[in-house]
Amino acid sequence: MAHAGRLASSLLLGLVLSLGTSVWAEDAEHVEVILKVDQGGITVLRQMVRPGRVPGPRHLELRKGFWLLQARDAQGQNRYTTAIGDPRVIIAETYAEDRLEPGRLVGRTAVSETAVFSVRLPNDPTITALRISQLTRSVEQPPPPDGNPARRLLTARAVPSLPADALQLLADVRLEAP
Repeated sequence: MAHAGRLASSLLLGLVLSLGTSVWAEDAEHVEVILKVDQGGITVLRQMVRPGRVPGPRHLELRKGFWLLQARDAQGQNRYTTAIGDPRVIIAETYAEDRLEPGRLVGRTAVSETAVFSVRLPNDPTITALRISQLTRSVEQPPPPDGNPARRLLTARAVPSLPADALQLLADVRLEAP
């Protein structure tokens, strides 16, 4: 029974240590930025400090149409990177208008001219801008050093070397100091 207790303690300690190794684990807060995209461009509507941490390194989906968001410091260096689906794209399931198969669900996609969306960034006082780019094509991420494709992680500060034709700059947005 004592062995089971030591094993549980070791597992708990391992979990605590692994959770504490995130790039931004020391932050107890994050910054939520609410943005609006419309025909005039992308603008910040509101920026506020919120409780909770921003997730650490994770796999980013680098598919055509996705947006790459890079939080940068005053020197233009990346401090944090994430990717999101285009917030203007609305995907919904509706019932098919097919008399032969009534009640069948089908996926529909629409693109809105305007959208409001939020982004979570580390509460890092050096972050002064958010560069928003759209991927013009899907990009394969290089395999990790250990060769395990399940571990293709993009760290919070690193951005893979993307070919110049893979990104279209949408906006460089100024942020307020947190």
